[in-house]
Amino acid sequence: MVDELFKKAAFLKVNMDELQGKIGEEGITIVNNKGVPSINPSYKAYLQSVSAYQGIIKTLNTIFGKQIEDEEDEFESFMAKNGKS
Repeated sequence: MVDELFKKAAFLKVNMDELQGKIGEEGITIVNNKGVPSINPSYKAYLQSVSAYQGIIKTLNTIFGKQIEDEEDEFESFMAKNGKS
């Protein structure tokens, strides 16, 4: 089961990278032949892929019993030092 989740996550990651490049070239909105703007289908697919990818990563984190936490950045360090944390 874990191998399949890794494979699906890798597949989604590659597709998201490709879609991101396409969106970068075309933009989030595109104009059809009649001059009507609409949401780029690549953007819609990207959002769906991100959602599926996040679900897989969450499942993998649950399986392995770990939660990946962001490292403290400079802003958080500053806030902690100044009692604003």
